[in-house]
Amino acid sequence: MHLSDQEHLLTGALAAHVRCVWQLQGAGNAEEQLIVPDGCMELVLNFGDPFEQVIGAQRRKKQPRILIVGEVRRPVRTHPTGKIDLLGVRFAPGSAPLFFGTSAVALVDTLSNESAIKSRTFRRAMAKIFSAPSEERSSQLQAVLHDAFTAAAPRLSTVEPVALLVARQGLIDLTELETRTGMKKRTLERRFLTTVGCSPKALAQVLRFRRVLRSIEAAEVSWADTALECGYYDQAHLVRDFRRYTGITPGQYLKGDHPLTRLFDGVRPR
Repeated sequence: MHLSDQEHLLTGALAAHVRCVWQLQGAGNAEEQLIVPDGCMELVLNFGDPFEQVIGAQRRKKQPRILIVGEVRRPVRTHPTGKIDLLGVRFAPGSAPLFFGTSAVALVDTLSNESAIKSRTFRRAMAKIFSAPSEERSSQLQAVLHDAFTAAAPRLSTVEPVALLVARQGLIDLTELETRTGMKKRTLERRFLTTVGCSPKALAQVLRFRRVLRSIEAAEVSWADTALECGYYDQAHLVRDFRRYTGITPGQYLKGDHPLTRLFDGVRPR
């Protein structure tokens, strides 16, 4: 697969809520591509040929031109059918509902079309980008994000506990999280369900797994050492989580090529 990608980092307060605006172009082939959980929700605008979600051995489902990727807790396989021309937004964990006007719990483990965006203003603005010249799409998308972020300002406090957990890469005791935020366990659970779509513990597990992916990208792998460095009890514990989030063993993962996992899911160190 021949791909050209760009990432556009945002500035100011918006940067804490949008990891990046990205563009991906190239020619696809018949190979299925693996995308694994990272705790982030994505908005993807497709200006090229359709992608197909691979569901089991026999079924494929055509993905919409405006795709909302919820907080997923399982591996997703996708299949490019031809020309690749994507423009997307990678939201920080817990931040997408500020823009969509949609509770994150409604989007868990889903790949949805634009109907999942409850904000009519934001939904209409996405549709207009398809009529813009290709060289103006990214700047128009960033302007839409800025306007939506300004409108969401009164609700920004809802993501603070999530940001704390992300900053610690999931390696924070939940009792400490309660103490640092001044929130009781049930309040935190409700807050995370609304903004992220899962519990603090579930997000911490995904963030810990992402540390593993970054670690094995950077150096030769000692699985026992990696397990301890990333907060696992032992190597067997790491392998169980790896299979849970990728559907394959660590050895199988390293033998394969996973460009969409690297490009979409932020394997690169932040």
